[in-house]
Amino acid sequence: MPVLAENNASEGRYPLDSPTLLWMPHCDLDLYESILAANWTREQLSYVILVSNRLGDYADSNSRQKLETRAPCLARVREYRTV
Repeated sequence: MPVLAENNASEGRYPLDSPTLLWMPHCDLDLYESILAANWTREQLSYVILVSNRLGDYADSNSRQKLETRAPCLARVREYRTV
């Protein structure tokens, strides 16, 4: 399994083309939003495997309007999160 040696994408916008484990504990809301937005198709989202903070914490600590404005992808997946 390849590991990226450096951050070549702007602000974490990596489009994925195969199932990929994304080790992202303690990342900020904007970075989670960037990776989701870069992979916002049914096929690409199926490749995203996140090891992350509890995404519900972002939903719980931001108003719905703020979350939908700042992180629309994260706002849309919040009801599908598993942990």
